[in-house]
Amino acid sequence: MPITVSLEREQAEKVLSAACHRRQPVEIRLAVEEGERRRVSTVLLAADGQGLFVERPVGPDGAVEPAPGTQITLSFNSGGRRYGLETIVRGTKMIQLAQGEGAKADTIECEPAQRVYELQRRAEYRVPLWSTAPIVAHFEPLPVSAKPDVPPAEPFHAELQNISAGGVAALVDPSVRACLAGGQCYLLEFYMPGGEEPFSFAVRVQHIRRLTHNDARLIGLKFLPGDDVESTRRAIQEIREFVDVHRRLKS
Repeated sequence: MPITVSLEREQAEKVLSAACHRRQPVEIRLAVEEGERRRVSTVLLAADGQGLFVERPVGPDGAVEPAPGTQITLSFNSGGRRYGLETIVRGTKMIQLAQGEGAKADTIECEPAQRVYELQRRAEYRVPLWSTAPIVAHFEPLPVSAKPDVPPAEPFHAELQNISAGGVAALVDPSVRACLAGGQCYLLEFYMPGGEEPFSFAVRVQHIRRLTHNDARLIGLKFLPGDDVESTRRAIQEIREFVDVHRRLKS
Protein backbone atom coordinates (compact mmCIF):
# COMPACT_ATOMS: atom_id res chain seq x y z
CA MET A 1 0.00 0.00 0.00
CA PRO A 2 1.28 3.52 -0.76
CA ILE A 3 2.11 5.91 2.06
CA THR A 4 0.34 9.29 2.04
CA VAL A 5 2.26 12.39 3.11
CA SER A 6 0.12 15.52 3.58
CA LEU A 7 1.51 18.66 1.94
CA GLU A 8 1.85 21.97 3.69
CA ARG A 9 -0.61 24.59 2.42
CA GLU A 10 1.93 26.54 0.35
CA GLN A 11 3.28 23.39 -1.29
CA ALA A 12 -0.24 22.10 -1.97
CA GLU A 13 -1.15 25.38 -3.70
CA LYS A 14 1.94 25.15 -5.91
CA VAL A 15 1.18 21.56 -6.90
CA LEU A 16 -2.45 22.34 -7.76
CA SER A 17 -1.55 25.53 -9.61
CA ALA A 18 0.96 23.67 -11.78
CA ALA A 19 -1.51 20.83 -12.44
CA CYS A 20 -4.25 23.28 -13.51
CA HIS A 21 -1.87 25.22 -15.74
CA ARG A 22 -0.99 22.00 -17.58
CA ARG A 23 -4.61 20.80 -17.69
CA GLN A 24 -3.42 17.73 -15.82
CA PRO A 25 -5.43 14.52 -16.34
CA VAL A 26 -6.95 13.32 -13.06
CA GLU A 27 -8.72 10.19 -11.93
CA ILE A 28 -11.86 10.54 -9.79
CA ARG A 29 -12.95 7.80 -7.42
CA LEU A 30 -16.71 7.82 -6.94
CA ALA A 31 -18.68 5.84 -4.38
CA VAL A 32 -21.46 3.77 -5.94
CA GLU A 33 -23.95 1.26 -4.62
CA GLU A 34 -23.07 -1.19 -1.85
CA GLY A 35 -19.85 0.61 -0.93
CA GLU A 36 -18.17 -0.07 -4.27
CA ARG A 37 -16.13 2.56 -6.03
CA ARG A 38 -15.66 3.31 -9.69
CA ARG A 39 -13.06 5.47 -11.38
CA VAL A 40 -13.49 7.98 -14.18
CA SER A 41 -10.90 10.13 -15.90
CA THR A 42 -11.13 13.88 -16.47
CA VAL A 43 -9.01 17.05 -16.43
CA LEU A 44 -8.20 19.47 -13.61
CA LEU A 45 -9.16 22.98 -14.77
CA ALA A 46 -8.97 25.37 -11.81
CA ALA A 47 -8.29 25.38 -8.08
CA ASP A 48 -8.01 28.16 -5.54
CA GLY A 49 -9.16 29.06 -2.04
CA GLN A 50 -12.77 29.35 -3.24
CA GLY A 51 -13.19 26.02 -4.97
CA LEU A 52 -11.95 23.38 -7.37
CA PHE A 53 -13.19 22.59 -10.90
CA VAL A 54 -12.72 19.49 -13.02
CA GLU A 55 -14.11 18.92 -16.48
CA ARG A 56 -17.33 16.97 -16.20
CA PRO A 57 -16.39 13.41 -17.23
CA VAL A 58 -18.45 11.23 -19.52
CA GLY A 59 -18.85 7.57 -18.60
CA PRO A 60 -20.46 4.60 -20.37
CA ASP A 61 -23.91 5.85 -19.28
CA GLY A 62 -23.37 9.49 -20.25
CA ALA A 63 -22.16 12.55 -18.36
CA VAL A 64 -21.20 11.86 -14.76
CA GLU A 65 -23.12 13.95 -12.22
CA PRO A 66 -22.23 13.12 -8.60
CA ALA A 67 -24.76 14.41 -6.08
CA PRO A 68 -23.93 17.59 -4.14
CA GLY A 69 -22.33 16.67 -0.82
CA THR A 70 -20.61 13.59 -2.26
CA GLN A 71 -17.04 13.17 -1.05
CA ILE A 72 -14.65 12.29 -3.87
CA THR A 73 -10.94 11.54 -4.17
CA LEU A 74 -8.86 12.82 -7.08
CA SER A 75 -5.41 11.50 -8.01
CA PHE A 76 -2.96 12.80 -10.60
CA ASN A 77 0.70 12.84 -11.61
CA SER A 78 2.79 16.00 -11.54
CA GLY A 79 6.54 16.46 -11.84
CA GLY A 80 7.16 12.72 -11.74
CA ARG A 81 5.22 12.27 -8.49
CA ARG A 82 1.77 10.94 -7.65
CA TYR A 83 -0.63 13.17 -5.70
CA GLY A 84 -4.12 12.85 -4.32
CA LEU A 85 -6.71 15.16 -2.79
CA GLU A 86 -10.04 14.88 -1.03
CA THR A 87 -12.94 17.24 -1.66
CA ILE A 88 -16.74 17.51 -1.60
CA VAL A 89 -18.94 18.06 -4.64
CA ARG A 90 -21.00 21.27 -4.81
CA GLY A 91 -22.66 20.49 -8.14
CA THR A 92 -22.20 21.04 -11.86
CA LYS A 93 -21.40 24.42 -13.35
CA MET A 94 -20.47 26.02 -16.68
CA ILE A 95 -17.33 28.14 -16.27
CA GLN A 96 -15.40 30.47 -18.54
CA LEU A 97 -11.91 29.19 -19.24
CA ALA A 98 -8.86 31.40 -18.84
CA GLN A 99 -8.54 34.52 -20.93
CA GLY A 100 -7.40 33.65 -24.42
CA GLU A 101 -8.97 30.19 -24.43
CA GLY A 102 -12.35 31.65 -25.38
CA ALA A 103 -14.52 28.64 -24.55
CA LYS A 104 -16.68 27.58 -21.64
CA ALA A 105 -16.42 24.23 -19.92
CA ASP A 106 -18.99 21.96 -18.33
CA THR A 107 -17.49 21.20 -14.92
CA ILE A 108 -17.99 19.56 -11.58
CA GLU A 109 -17.57 22.26 -8.95
CA CYS A 110 -16.10 21.12 -5.62
CA GLU A 111 -15.17 22.59 -2.27
CA PRO A 112 -11.53 23.67 -1.83
CA ALA A 113 -9.36 20.60 -1.32
CA GLN A 114 -9.64 19.33 2.25
CA ARG A 115 -6.24 17.67 2.03
CA VAL A 116 -3.59 17.37 -0.66
CA TYR A 117 -1.04 14.60 -0.25
CA GLU A 118 1.75 12.80 -2.03
CA LEU A 119 1.44 9.07 -2.59
CA GLN A 120 4.76 7.39 -1.87
CA ARG A 121 5.22 3.78 -2.93
CA ARG A 122 8.20 2.90 -0.79
CA ALA A 123 9.07 0.99 2.33
CA GLU A 124 10.46 3.99 4.24
CA TYR A 125 8.28 6.95 5.19
CA ARG A 126 9.69 10.29 4.01
CA VAL A 127 9.36 13.52 6.00
CA PRO A 128 9.12 16.67 3.82
CA LEU A 129 11.54 19.37 4.97
CA TRP A 130 9.88 22.29 3.15
CA SER A 131 8.41 23.76 6.32
CA THR A 132 11.62 23.68 8.38
CA ALA A 133 14.47 26.17 8.26
CA PRO A 134 16.55 25.32 5.17
CA ILE A 135 18.87 22.37 5.79
CA VAL A 136 21.91 22.85 3.60
CA ALA A 137 24.12 19.78 3.35
CA HIS A 138 27.73 19.48 2.23
CA PHE A 139 28.61 16.76 -0.28
CA GLU A 140 32.22 15.59 -0.32
CA PRO A 141 33.20 13.02 -2.98
CA LEU A 142 34.19 9.53 -1.90
CA PRO A 143 36.70 7.57 -4.00
CA VAL A 144 34.26 4.74 -4.70
CA SER A 145 31.36 4.28 -7.09
CA ALA A 146 28.83 1.66 -8.04
CA LYS A 147 30.12 1.45 -11.63
CA PRO A 148 33.58 1.88 -13.16
CA ASP A 149 32.24 4.28 -15.82
CA VAL A 150 30.72 6.76 -13.33
CA PRO A 151 32.28 10.24 -13.86
CA PRO A 152 34.37 11.75 -11.06
CA ALA A 153 32.36 13.47 -8.34
CA GLU A 154 32.92 17.05 -7.20
CA PRO A 155 32.13 18.74 -3.85
CA PHE A 156 29.02 20.92 -3.62
CA HIS A 157 26.24 22.12 -1.28
CA ALA A 158 22.50 21.45 -1.69
CA GLU A 159 19.31 21.95 0.28
CA LEU A 160 17.64 18.78 1.63
CA GLN A 161 14.01 18.31 0.57
CA ASN A 162 12.96 15.20 2.48
CA ILE A 163 14.45 12.50 4.66
CA SER A 164 13.73 8.90 5.63
CA ALA A 165 15.62 6.20 7.49
CA GLY A 166 16.81 5.00 4.08
CA GLY A 167 18.08 8.22 2.53
CA VAL A 168 17.43 11.82 1.54
CA ALA A 169 16.48 13.94 -1.46
CA ALA A 170 18.34 17.18 -2.16
CA LEU A 171 17.72 20.10 -4.49
CA VAL A 172 20.85 21.20 -6.35
CA ASP A 173 20.73 24.84 -7.44
CA PRO A 174 21.31 25.57 -11.15
CA SER A 175 24.38 27.63 -10.18
CA VAL A 176 26.10 24.43 -8.98
CA ARG A 177 28.13 23.17 -11.92
CA ALA A 178 29.17 19.86 -10.38
CA CYS A 179 28.80 16.90 -12.73
CA LEU A 180 26.18 14.61 -11.15
CA ALA A 181 25.58 11.01 -12.18
CA GLY A 182 23.84 7.96 -10.79
CA GLY A 183 26.21 5.76 -8.81
CA GLN A 184 28.41 8.60 -7.50
CA CYS A 185 29.20 8.32 -3.78
CA TYR A 186 29.60 11.16 -1.31
CA LEU A 187 30.18 11.84 2.34
CA LEU A 188 27.06 13.82 3.27
CA GLU A 189 27.13 16.13 6.30
CA PHE A 190 24.19 18.14 7.68
CA TYR A 191 22.48 19.29 10.87
CA MET A 192 18.95 18.18 11.70
CA PRO A 193 16.50 20.86 12.99
CA GLY A 194 17.51 21.71 16.55
CA GLY A 195 20.52 19.40 16.42
CA GLU A 196 23.88 20.35 17.92
CA GLU A 197 26.01 17.64 16.28
CA PRO A 198 26.26 17.09 12.53
CA PHE A 199 25.10 13.89 10.88
CA SER A 200 27.60 12.28 8.51
CA PHE A 201 26.65 9.54 6.08
CA ALA A 202 28.13 7.83 3.08
CA VAL A 203 25.49 8.10 0.34
CA ARG A 204 25.07 6.98 -3.25
CA VAL A 205 23.17 8.87 -5.95
CA GLN A 206 20.17 6.73 -6.90
CA HIS A 207 18.43 9.03 -9.37
CA ILE A 208 18.56 12.57 -10.77
CA ARG A 209 15.65 14.60 -12.10
CA ARG A 210 16.08 17.98 -13.80
CA LEU A 211 13.28 20.45 -13.02
CA THR A 212 12.08 22.07 -16.22
CA HIS A 213 10.90 25.36 -14.70
CA ASN A 214 14.27 26.44 -13.27
CA ASP A 215 16.87 23.86 -14.40
CA ALA A 216 17.62 22.79 -10.82
CA ARG A 217 18.34 19.11 -10.18
CA LEU A 218 16.55 16.94 -7.63
CA ILE A 219 18.69 14.01 -6.54
CA GLY A 220 17.71 10.96 -4.52
CA LEU A 221 20.43 9.50 -2.28
CA LYS A 222 20.64 6.24 -0.38
CA PHE A 223 22.45 5.88 2.94
CA LEU A 224 25.34 3.40 2.79
CA PRO A 225 27.09 1.48 5.59
CA GLY A 226 30.02 3.59 6.77
CA ASP A 227 33.39 2.57 8.17
CA ASP A 228 32.00 3.00 11.69
CA VAL A 229 29.00 0.66 11.56
CA GLU A 230 27.86 1.40 15.11
CA SER A 231 27.98 5.16 14.60
CA THR A 232 25.95 4.82 11.38
CA ARG A 233 23.41 2.61 13.14
CA ARG A 234 22.93 5.17 15.95
CA ALA A 235 22.56 8.05 13.48
CA ILE A 236 19.95 6.18 11.43
CA GLN A 237 18.07 5.32 14.60
CA GLU A 238 17.92 9.03 15.51
CA ILE A 239 16.56 9.83 12.06
CA ARG A 240 14.04 6.99 12.35
CA GLU A 241 12.79 8.45 15.64
CA PHE A 242 12.52 11.92 14.01
CA VAL A 243 10.56 10.39 11.12
CA ASP A 244 8.26 8.42 13.45
CA VAL A 245 7.35 11.58 15.40
CA HIS A 246 6.37 13.39 12.20
CA ARG A 247 4.49 10.39 10.88
CA ARG A 248 2.36 10.25 14.04
CA LEU A 249 1.66 13.99 13.82
CA LYS A 250 0.42 13.56 10.22
CA SER A 251 -1.76 10.54 10.93
